[in-house]
Amino acid sequence: MNAETVRRQGTLEIKTFSKGREVKRLVECPFCCHTFDDHDPQWKHFLEEHDPENAGLTPLGDGGKSQSPLFEPMDEIPGEFPIQSNNDYRPVAARSD
Repeated sequence: MNAETVRRQGTLEIKTFSKGREVKRLVECPFCCHTFDDHDPQWKHFLEEHDPENAGLTPLGDGGKSQSPLFEPMDEIPGEFPIQSNNDYRPVAARSD
């Protein structure tokens, strides 16, 4: 199956096939411009050559400090439903009520 069009957008190669399907492949590292071959394990390059800071992230093991908690503390869970015992379970098709 050959692509109808092949175009390059930044570090991506985009192949478009006859039915509109697109396949995107990273052809160059966005951090150091290393060129990937067709079957290069790209994950290995990122793992061995780069740190999270290269992508603007916090260093490994450093969670950073947030300005506020992700969730506010709650006294009770809204919309809480009582738990029914397993003996009350009947498949919908078998209910007669």
